Amino acid sequence: MTVFAMWPDQIQEKGYSQAMLSFAPLQDEENLNADSHKESILETLRFYGKDYSNVACITGDNCSTNRSFAEKASLYFVGCASHRLNLGIKIILESYSGVT
Repeated sequence: MTVFAMWPDQIQEKGYSQAMLSFAPLQDEENLNADSHKESILETLRFYGKDYSNVACITGDNCSTNRSFAEKASLYFVGCASHRLNLGIKIILESYSGVT
């Protein structure tokens, strides 16, 4: 699992800075549920003297584990934009499915 941080930075051309905080297996490698994700990310935050009150939102794919983790940590969840785009394109292409 990888944990990145982003924060506003007026000096940067993009207006924000980013850093990878950790790249490590979950604390409990045998358990891949939302609680295990929550604990692993909390340990990363604690390493930097932070907790979930310092997190504005999380992003990830739309799997149920990520949604559950965000709810358990009381965080906003931003799902995978490419997944939503794919669903939208499928709807648009359905109107062409009968055209030869």
